[in-house]
Amino acid sequence: MKKSSEYRIVKPSPQVYLSGPGVISEVPRLLGENTFRNRILVHGGKGYDAVRQQLNQWNCDFVDEFIFRGECSMSEIKRLQDAISNAHADVVVGVGGGKIMDCVKTACFLSNIPEVLVPTSPSNCASCSGHSVIYTEDGVWESNISYTDTPYAVIVDTNVMAAAPRLLLLAGFADTLSKWYEGQIGLSSDEACDLALDFARESAAVCGPQLVERFEKLSADFDGSDVGFRAVVDTIFLAAGLVGGIGGKYAPSAAAHAFYNAVTSVPSSHALPHGIHVAFGLLFQLELCKAEQESVQLAQVFSRIGMPIGLGSLGIGAGKPVSIEDFAEKICSVHPLIDNVGFKVSPADVAEALIAADELIAEPLSV
Repeated sequence: MKKSSEYRIVKPSPQVYLSGPGVISEVPRLLGENTFRNRILVHGGKGYDAVRQQLNQWNCDFVDEFIFRGECSMSEIKRLQDAISNAHADVVVGVGGGKIMDCVKTACFLSNIPEVLVPTSPSNCASCSGHSVIYTEDGVWESNISYTDTPYAVIVDTNVMAAAPRLLLLAGFADTLSKWYEGQIGLSSDEACDLALDFARESAAVCGPQLVERFEKLSADFDGSDVGFRAVVDTIFLAAGLVGGIGGKYAPSAAAHAFYNAVTSVPSSHALPHGIHVAFGLLFQLELCKAEQESVQLAQVFSRIGMPIGLGSLGIGAGKPVSIEDFAEKICSVHPLIDNVGFKVSPADVAEALIAADELIAEPLSV
């Protein structure tokens, strides 16, 4: 009889998850029902411009408007904390991309107040996850912070998602796939044996083969009401968040995100969103783990949908600012995520896998 004395904290999802066409208009009602009075609005960048018209219709009073400066750095988090304290805020409404979501989550956690998150693109699951990625002021990965709870409310307007640039949808697709490819390593462990982890495995499968099938079946003219597109969007946000929230230590990031963390040190990489780098990182991880058949199949999926990946375009490789050998050293030294593949990895192993992954992509694709 198998026994376990382990206990785990399960952080399944936001307390409120609202998804569908036009649901951004529900934010004022949500704020009113919870009697939030001292509200701060956080926004910035192109994401805010995409929903400015809808926000102007909210007819909500905010005690402060915080303009995000572009990086989820500790100094930016501290600046938002100070704004929360000075305004005696009891809720923060964050509108924008993943870095705004992460900044708001961290500042609200440290300030012990709830957040209402309104993502403006389907590029990642940051709004639904129980951790934040911290960067330097220059956009270089610095650390990850995890919380003991999940965001209070996430409002995903599928009309807004459908209007986002395709590059951001591709990024969200790849970042969500990582929950399957990275999650399989720990979730297949013999130690991962409780009921909650069964749910994590089911969620990971939704983020893997099922997502690929749904994504490739999307019609060319989908909109926010399209059932297939809505399923893809909910997979990117809700299902992906569930994998880490329920899986915990059994569903950590691995080599694909080790690649991302390292590539942020290459300035030319900052022009592309997180998930596009993770896409290449997935091919790299599969090659590192000697899963050549899977890597070829995934490369073919990326080719069919137009995923713009390749080391050369990032400034890495022969004749580029960063050599593959130096970059391999960076991956091995920047963060222990690479250790989550389950075996000892050397810089030479990493360099070999990087080259093999790059050879799967005949030439950088564009969108």
